[in-house]
Amino acid sequence: MKRILTFTAALVFTLLALAADLVTLPEGVVAEDYTLNITYAIAGQNGYQDNTKEFTTKVAFDGNDVYVAGLAYYFPSSYVKGTISGNQAIFASAQYLGADQYGDEYLSCFTLDGNDVVPSATFGLVYDAQARSFTFTGNVFIGETSLPNDGSLYAYVKSAVFTPGAVVRPQPVEVPENLETTDYMLMATYVVNEPDETGQFHLTSEPYQIPVSVGFDGDDLYIQGLVENVPESWAKATKNAQGNYVLSFGQYAGTVVLYGENYDYYLAAVSRMNKLEDLVFTYHPEDGSITSTQTMVVNRNKKTLEAYYWLKDIAIKKVAEKEATPANPQFTFHAEPSPYGSTTWYYASIFIPLVDTEDVPLATDKLSYMFYYKKDGQELPVTFPKNKYYMLENDMTEIPFGFTDKLDIGLHFIYFEKLGISELQSWTALGLQSIYRGNDVEHRSDITWVDLTEFWQTQGISTVSADRSSAKTAIYNLSGQRLQQAKKGLNIINGKKVIVR
Repeated sequence: MKRILTFTAALVFTLLALAADLVTLPEGVVAEDYTLNITYAIAGQNGYQDNTKEFTTKVAFDGNDVYVAGLAYYFPSSYVKGTISGNQAIFASAQYLGADQYGDEYLSCFTLDGNDVVPSATFGLVYDAQARSFTFTGNVFIGETSLPNDGSLYAYVKSAVFTPGAVVRPQPVEVPENLETTDYMLMATYVVNEPDETGQFHLTSEPYQIPVSVGFDGDDLYIQGLVENVPESWAKATKNAQGNYVLSFGQYAGTVVLYGENYDYYLAAVSRMNKLEDLVFTYHPEDGSITSTQTMVVNRNKKTLEAYYWLKDIAIKKVAEKEATPANPQFTFHAEPSPYGSTTWYYASIFIPLVDTEDVPLATDKLSYMFYYKKDGQELPVTFPKNKYYMLENDMTEIPFGFTDKLDIGLHFIYFEKLGISELQSWTALGLQSIYRGNDVEHRSDITWVDLTEFWQTQGISTVSADRSSAKTAIYNLSGQRLQQAKKGLNIINGKKVIVR
């Protein structure tokens, strides 16, 4: 549901004669494309959270009247009308935005008078006539309310800049035709700033392993898949006078479109002073590995530090298929009530190492995994039947690494409740095993077990872990793409399906 935080200060209501009519453009007036860079504060369970966006919106001029869209987070296509006077565009407060399943919404304005929040009749944007731009600097509250000036803000604007012209999308790295590539494995330490159960943010880290492709073309080094969420994207580094390969900071690395919004990825190194800088790779011809002593940042902004996450201790190692025993997998098992209140979701957050027992990278297309359960003294494999996991084409017992059905089986999680709650509660243990068939010779890891006895005795209101010291909050979309914060729609948070309005 849409979250609301209400100001506790006494409100003074203005008597404005308002009709719940959408603002529309006058006949013959044509809107222009504008780029809007805006930061909204969105009301949520833990207070207001910032959401910065850049997108193409519309602005229209009719004499001194101006119509702008995009100020409302939940109604970004709705116009509000203002009047240009000198270097200001003045807008009336409490303009109607539209209605959704939660009711009507208005764009209302408030000012602060000491500790009191007071409705204001108008708000202004600074107008630059030469640049034809509009700027809001956050000197008042412009927020979405369910009633005119009622002080309960679903969201409000913190800053906004409108500039003429549509958003110019960043261009991906172009790869030479017929570039020859080799399979590699990116191995690093993943660091992210995440909230704990109290909402306090802490830096957490865990091992990070993803398959990448590497190609050389003269003095240029190309790497595909540096960002897990956009594995098809390429990065380019060029050899310098010292023989190292330099990736210029702010290089675009792809976009994830999630619930109608673009989430761009940029690559850089970050200095100890939290400044973006070029990322330097060293190539080691003796074994073909590529390393960096810097901290790489996967960033949401081209020029300033707005990290999704950081990677430290980077080593990109060549993958050579060979007979090998895979390292033991790790997982945690959880139970959470569904948001619908009718059932409980049981799921495993899984980590399948992409290396063997000697920490040597494996060919991921030869890697798979299986779950086992213990019941009535027997140890049996878990089968996920297609008649219950309806996104599957066939029953699955062995799951190839990287497989996802985009609902119940993801890259880092798998749901179990469709097997039946009473059946699950008859299990005394759950196990996970990796399988590797390098050179067509099968080797299996040890089975990593968790004891479910106590878990069921407490009705699942806990988490049991199979030696995963790096267990942490993890957020994914339904395609298995990792997110740094929950987004509007259906998210997978530590394996739990969570709907965000």
